[in-house]
Amino acid sequence: MIPTTSKTLLAVDNRRCAVRRPLRYPVLLADCDAITRNISGSGAYFETNRRMVVDQPISFALVLPAAPADAAAKPDAWREGRVVDGRVVRVDAGESGQVGVCVAF
Repeated sequence: MIPTTSKTLLAVDNRRCAVRRPLRYPVLLADCDAITRNISGSGAYFETNRRMVVDQPISFALVLPAAPADAAAKPDAWREGRVVDGRVVRVDAGESGQVGVCVAF
């Protein structure tokens, strides 16, 4: 019998616990800037030129619009320059010298 990939195995391998949205917002770090590629309720993925290490704690300001584009969302949950604390869970090397960083909140 030839092994095949099942939907159950794919679901187990997928560690994301919230829907990601392809949003591009500025990220302000202590010694450099970055920009998000996507954001979810449990984390964010951004690109920067700063070296990061998996499992390191991280704090940054996430510059969001004054209100979300979706009128059904709660506008008071979005603030410009909101400080976020998290942990680096993945670091990807980019082709142009940029580093992709996945942070869990």
